[in-house]
Amino acid sequence: MTLPILPWHQDTTQLQQKSNSDTSDSDSEAKYANSTPKNPILNRLMDPPTSWDKELWHHITCHLRHNDLNHQLITGQPIIACSNAAVDTANFSTFSWIIYSHQALWQGKGVVPGLVDDMYSGRSEAFRVLTILQFLKNYLANYPNTYQQSPTINIYCDNQGVLDRVGKTLAMKPIQSGLTMTDDYDVYAEICSAILDMPLITTRLTHIKGHQDKGPHQKHLSLPARLNIECNKRATDYLPIARRMKPQPNLMLPHRYPHLAINGHTIVRDLQTSLCNAVSTQDYRAYMCKKHKWTSKDCNNVNWQSLKLALRQFKRNDQQRLQKFLHDWLPLQASEHSTQPAGDRLCPTCHMTPETFWHFLECQHPSRETAYRQLQNDIRKQHESNRIDPHMLQLLWQGLNLTCQQYPIDDQLATYPAEFHQLYIDQSRLGWEQLYYGQISTSWAHYINHSSQYKINGTVFYSQLMATIWRYILSSWTTCNAALHPAQPTQRTVLSLTPQVLHLFRIVAKEPALHGHEPTATPDQILQQPVCYIQNFLNTGFRQFQTHATAARTRAINHTRDIQSYFNQLLDNKDDRPP
Repeated sequence: MTLPILPWHQDTTQLQQKSNSDTSDSDSEAKYANSTPKNPILNRLMDPPTSWDKELWHHITCHLRHNDLNHQLITGQPIIACSNAAVDTANFSTFSWIIYSHQALWQGKGVVPGLVDDMYSGRSEAFRVLTILQFLKNYLANYPNTYQQSPTINIYCDNQGVLDRVGKTLAMKPIQSGLTMTDDYDVYAEICSAILDMPLITTRLTHIKGHQDKGPHQKHLSLPARLNIECNKRATDYLPIARRMKPQPNLMLPHRYPHLAINGHTIVRDLQTSLCNAVSTQDYRAYMCKKHKWTSKDCNNVNWQSLKLALRQFKRNDQQRLQKFLHDWLPLQASEHSTQPAGDRLCPTCHMTPETFWHFLECQHPSRETAYRQLQNDIRKQHESNRIDPHMLQLLWQGLNLTCQQYPIDDQLATYPAEFHQLYIDQSRLGWEQLYYGQISTSWAHYINHSSQYKINGTVFYSQLMATIWRYILSSWTTCNAALHPAQPTQRTVLSLTPQVLHLFRIVAKEPALHGHEPTATPDQILQQPVCYIQNFLNTGFRQFQTHATAARTRAINHTRDIQSYFNQLLDNKDDRPP
């Protein structure tokens, strides 16, 4: 069986003339909008019944007479509906669908609305199924019939996850509160509502394997498979339309009520995380603006999505270390919150300069130089493998060198073509040192999207670059720890621990709360022990000092006494009689 030639590539006006000879010629199709036929029934069939699904009904075409689908339903003819969706690297999404009997009856294509941060293939696939059901629901409302036998419409979808989710939602009666908190529940609630609103027909959702045009048996494909392939092609060809349209917010679908809106945006995914972030984000952004002297616009220009994606690439322990690095809380020898004595704050790698956060990035020890050259090589390979403009590589590397090698780049703006000037200025406002902290301007990712013609997702690309830079940071941290705590301790290691031991004894002697808790051994006796024993003594001692000091401050504020003081009074009392 061969697939009949469909008049999909004819002008829309010609298709409408073919569908109804009584309809006069309509105007040419307006840019990015439906052609509006003058026949009132076609107006009702092709216009979205509600305001929220306008983008989903972006373009609809009737191939034959508008009542042919109704005739097929009455006579019990087999009817199938196929669809497919396309999502580019920038998360713009479009879809296409067709309703087919012995030949094409109706077809449409639309743009999936919503924030690009929430868009992915699963959500887009659900919207295309919803659009078919919404069209059928609207069509049946305009052709109210009673059928002798319930007609069946087979709706084919190449995403098994969407079908399973619809089946699970339909089967749950009543709907549990946990289900309403899941991602994309708004779309699936609307799908189930549309199915239940058409009790006179049977809608059968059937899975079909997608992308079969790339297989070895293209000549023997079933009709649904060939329609699925054609819909995929039309959806992909429609992506430029979505890129030129103004981004739309997430829809407030009626059957998802009540809706969660934060800062004017409807939340459809990660509801619990979004609520937690809403509580802390405002204070955190205020803290970042104050710390880095940013404006609110500068803070919004940070590609926070890339930073979040980059952190996900690391294990939990590494994420904790990176969070400390991002907020200048790594326990470096000379950090502001360090408890090390003043004479023991040198960098454990080079032993030349106090180990501040700036020195941690600038250390020129040969072991660090080797890792830095490897970082340069890795970044270059990532740019070359993705065919990124060399000016972007140069811009990034000069920014990293400004911090690590202290190479000034203030006079480098004139050396870049004009299209890179704004990228340079945007990152300069954030600070070139922020490249190490994963705070890259969003304009860089936008440039990657446009220059690659949306074949590369700039946000994902820079999240991978961040991960590469942070692997260098973790490697540097490991090098510092290896130098500070060598596997084979030397006399120099013992000498480096001596000031720490003496410092611990001094602060214990000065702290009244630790009276009676002094170590029984002297400093000389401690330093005669193995290095691992000395290190454990220091770790335990400083931790106990912090605990006792904190408890003493709390008692002073609350005007209470240490509970041990009561037991001491009982022990000193010679009278054994009960009180």
